Amino acid sequence: MKLFTILFIGLRNLLRQKRRNIFLGLGVAVGMIFLVLTGSFTRGLRDVVIEKWLTGMNGHIQIAVLGNVNDFYGRGRGYFKDRSIVEDVLSSYSNDITYYYSDASAFVRLIGNKKSDLIQIAGSEMSSELFDFLKVVEGNPYDATNTSKYENPILISIDKAKYLKVRLYDKVSASFQTLRGQVQTAKFTIVALFKPESSFMDWVSFVPVENMRRLLDYKPYETGSITINLKDVKKAIPIALEMREKLKPKLYSVNADFNGEKIKIASFWRKASSFNLLTNEIKLLSYVKDKDLKKDGVFISEKFAKKMQLSNGKEIEFRYKSRFEGVRKAKIKVSGIYKCDKLPENLILVNEREFYKIFSVLPAKEVMDYNFVKDEKLKELFGTEWVLLPRVKTSEELQKLYDDIKQNPTYADKILITTLYESSSMFLNLLSVINVIGLVFASFLFLIVMVGLANTLRITIRERTREIGTIRAIGMQKKDVKRLFLTEVFLLILISGFAGIFLGIIFTKLIGLVKFESGGIFDMFLVKKRLNLIIDWGWNVFCLVFVIIIGLITAYFPSKRAAKLHPAVALRQYE
Repeated sequence: MKLFTILFIGLRNLLRQKRRNIFLGLGVAVGMIFLVLTGSFTRGLRDVVIEKWLTGMNGHIQIAVLGNVNDFYGRGRGYFKDRSIVEDVLSSYSNDITYYYSDASAFVRLIGNKKSDLIQIAGSEMSSELFDFLKVVEGNPYDATNTSKYENPILISIDKAKYLKVRLYDKVSASFQTLRGQVQTAKFTIVALFKPESSFMDWVSFVPVENMRRLLDYKPYETGSITINLKDVKKAIPIALEMREKLKPKLYSVNADFNGEKIKIASFWRKASSFNLLTNEIKLLSYVKDKDLKKDGVFISEKFAKKMQLSNGKEIEFRYKSRFEGVRKAKIKVSGIYKCDKLPENLILVNEREFYKIFSVLPAKEVMDYNFVKDEKLKELFGTEWVLLPRVKTSEELQKLYDDIKQNPTYADKILITTLYESSSMFLNLLSVINVIGLVFASFLFLIVMVGLANTLRITIRERTREIGTIRAIGMQKKDVKRLFLTEVFLLILISGFAGIFLGIIFTKLIGLVKFESGGIFDMFLVKKRLNLIIDWGWNVFCLVFVIIIGLITAYFPSKRAAKLHPAVALRQYE
């Protein structure tokens, strides 16, 4: 039998039993309404948190530098001591990057008129795009560019200004750490008030980037962690992986001068396992007994000690050419003498803490030797330009990485490359759980509906036994009888499902018009004081298909039983 004929007969049979089918369809529609609302809520929450918060704060890719001065979260805050290192990498992706910016921000306690609050001050380019994004409602935002007239001009949200009891052109103050770990106290002049779409932005204020760079003690050749926004977010992971390859650090030593003699200075890792491997490769002939050598050791070779008449406890003052600040001097104290034929005799091995402290003023590129070690086994034991942290895939792995850094500190700068997906994985999992919970609750309702559907089919088959016998007697095949009942169920759920989706969209729009004036942390999830509900068509289609499949599975066995009825038996049974 043709498909169109089966569809026509199935639709006719549905209309013959209106009351029964309306009740069944109502149950399906209510379940679909619930699922549409759930999907709209999680899709809207995803838009607020990921598209507005996380993308705004962390971009699609973040190249973070972790140093040894703790930030607001207790993590080491670092910076690129030579901005060309990262800028050379970024230049390779100019066609993929929409924009990027370097970190020039600080978490502070902003003090107003007898009121204070935690806030993030972000250094930003004062542009019309920023002002449009912030929705400035009072003041002239372009006053922020007049840094000669206003002391550290700042833009803050109107709600934050009310809380701090301050107005336009009032001054607020804050204290925070610089890049070097010093305490900086500064005053800021409020030049504009803005009212953002998301209440989350109430916690962020904006200052001209050059002012923040100066307050944070950035030097012209330095830059902070980099936040990148791409034209196509789907390229985030592939580009991040390529950037990892380009930012792999090299093993190096520094060529320096000691009393007219050329020397090389390299670092060794202080981790116990690495230090034990090092002492297995080099033979310590003598050392200072009361020192923790893996943490404070400075070792010179036996030949160099004899040549320069040095011994344990002696001080070495050397000079090296820095990259940006001319010739620099530094002092180290010998704590051990070693013997190793695999290393240059003028090589001085310095513990990583002291080495990276001395060479925080970067050596010039021409005095950096990348080939001072030939033996592959030894290369793993010495320090590199920086440490490229392993790639993480989830928020949990990221937190474990931070915990490991705290427990096993490394004094080299650490570069961590993450994408939007790693930093938001925990939240994405939460949204998935919310959707699953919604689906489970709706499934209970659908279970009741499907039980009713199965019972209805049994009754229908009994009532239509003679009809089944008649159509079988005039030539309808078994498979067509089964298809007919399955088609009726399919049409019932399809029509009810579409009705549920339509009503769900109406309810979503109505709920989205309701304003919430609750205040508090809940406001962070609102846009213009309303729930950000976004219709998720993919989710709606999935739920509709899910319900149709459940319905067809439920109807399969009663339909099969109806198809097996013999025409003669069916006609006789009804008589």
